[in-house]
Amino acid sequence: TYSNRNDVLIDFLEEFKDKRVNLTIEKQLTDSELKLLKTISDSYPNLFLRFEFYDYNYTENICESGVPYFFARHVNNWDEFLGLIDLGVSDIYVVEDLGFELANVAKIAHENDVRIRVYPNVAQSQWKDTPDFKKFWIRPEDIHLYDGIIDVCEFFGEPKYIPTLLKIYKEDAKEAKEFQHKLYIAKKELDEHPLVKEYLSAFSEVRKIYENIEHEILGNFQHKCEHKVD
Repeated sequence: TYSNRNDVLIDFLEEFKDKRVNLTIEKQLTDSELKLLKTISDSYPNLFLRFEFYDYNYTENICESGVPYFFARHVNNWDEFLGLIDLGVSDIYVVEDLGFELANVAKIAHENDVRIRVYPNVAQSQWKDTPDFKKFWIRPEDIHLYDGIIDVCEFFGEPKYIPTLLKIYKEDAKEAKEFQHKLYIAKKELDEHPLVKEYLSAFSEVRKIYENIEHEILGNFQHKCEHKVD
């Protein structure tokens, strides 16, 4: 969180210059503060401003400052998403129904050098009565399917649970993926087994015989019905 202690900020940026630093901004900054942060960001490109509020009238000042920035704002529709793209933000939080369109969302975002951030661990919906299975969230075992789509995963919940969630979505998900791959190989080998091929061939022939019998019986029945109607 920004506190005007620029000496502390610079020391922190220097210590973690190989990592991205998101500086939380909780209130409007003066023009002089924005200019100073711009000067700092020129020397430390790993600095990004994360605004906890959104004020359309103030956004112009942020854009003109030239400091990389984004809003802690949850976006669930295309209008707002495209609007933030036009504002030149560095990141966008995608939630709720828009999460079901992540592939298309990410394509546009990445073309504009914007990172996609999500909360994978919580089922999300704008309507409180939406059934859970229709809400957007990402299962740990499926997180790898979003490689190249999602840039940042943040976890929703109390800080004390974050290490557990990280383990579930990183280590346990990797193990689940390995088991899924082993299961796929085992099923593929089973499908190629001579007995299975023989069974499938026999099943296909039996199915054809059944369909012929069904066609013959039903055909005769339909013919009699039509004859009675005439």
